[in-house]
Order: sequence, then C-alpha cells, then structure tokens
Amino acid sequence: MKKNSNKKLIETIVLMEVLKILRDEKSREARKVIYEDYLDSISQHKKPFRNQKIQKFVDKIKGDFDEIGFLMEHKFLDSNPFMDLYSDVICRMWEILQDDIKIERKRRKTSSESSKNDEFLQFFEKLSISAQKYRKKNRLPKPTVVDLRYKIKNL
Repeated sequence: MKKNSNKKLIETIVLMEVLKILRDEKSREARKVIYEDYLDSISQHKKPFRNQKIQKFVDKIKGDFDEIGFLMEHKFLDSNPFMDLYSDVICRMWEILQDDIKIERKRRKTSSESSKNDEFLQFFEKLSISAQKYRKKNRLPKPTVVDLRYKIKNL
C-alpha cells in the first residue's frame, strides 16, 4: 500500500512541476510565437521558423514536450489529468513542428551512421500519439490550427 501511495505522490509532484513549466510565461510566449509564425508562413507560402529568435522558441518547446513525453513513457507522470489539460496543445504543437522534426532526423541520419537519429525527439512524438489516442477515446474533436488573431480583434 505504501509503495502505491509513494507512486501517486511522485506523480502528483511531477504533474505540478510539468504544469509550472508549461504555464510559465516563457513557455506560453514561445507557443504563441511558434503558432503565429506558422500561421503567417502558411498564408505567405513560406517555410516557418527561419528566424533564429523563433528557432530558439521552437527548440524550447520541442525540448519541453520531449522531456514531458519521457516522464510519461517512464510512468512518472499520470497521463489522464495531464491530457485533460494539454492534449489539445500537444496535438497542435506536434502538427506544427513535426515537419521540422522529421527534417532534422533526416539531416542527422545523413551526417551519421547511427540509427539513434530516428530517435530524435521520439518522446515528443510518442506524447503526441498518446494525446491523439486520449482525445479519440474521450470523443474529443481533433484540435485544428486556426488563426484567431483577427477574429478576436474584430469582436
């Protein structure tokens, strides 16, 4: 019984730390910048994330979600309360960043003989798959990438 309560305590502490990271102003700003750059790039038929400042935000978010995916994969983070809050954000960020991640995987693969390059940000990808399954299981709609900036201004 004590082992189970210790596990729950650890999961609760980890959840609180993860929420602190994702709710931090820097993380929220990074997601906003990524989202807006992606939408602007799509509308202008350009590749996103070409600015070094934006790339720093991209690297931060990819790293955060990869570490969170690692914690979930190794059962330090209970997926249900976390997915209740963040499954939509995870799905959107993966949709926005997956091409960038896959390009980096290919780049690493051609510059090295190691098959480990396929593992680049694997925990972020697994986290995204878990989020998609969670949403499907709970009959939640697939999150879409929609530009609300102009709609909000016109309200």
